Amino acid sequence: GQAAHSVIQAVMADKPAGSQAHGQWVADTPQSDHVYPGFDFTIDPRTGYRVMTAWYLYRRGFCCGNGCRNCPYPDQGIDVRPVGAA
Repeated sequence: GQAAHSVIQAVMADKPAGSQAHGQWVADTPQSDHVYPGFDFTIDPRTGYRVMTAWYLYRRGFCCGNGCRNCPYPDQGIDVRPVGAA
């Protein structure tokens, strides 16, 4: 609940995405194939698609370049367009 979200915010604030501290944290954190609703993704009510959270993307450790809605790597120079836009 709220306590877990506070911990997540503290980790992300202490180790900004893309920083050396973040890179070391990603390297030292065991990876899991499991994703957890509410922490790793939400469901877009309009499309029904999973939307990965900033926390999930942060834990992955890098920007994929797909213009994810919640990307914690804002300085990657990705051209973000709404789904379906030409």
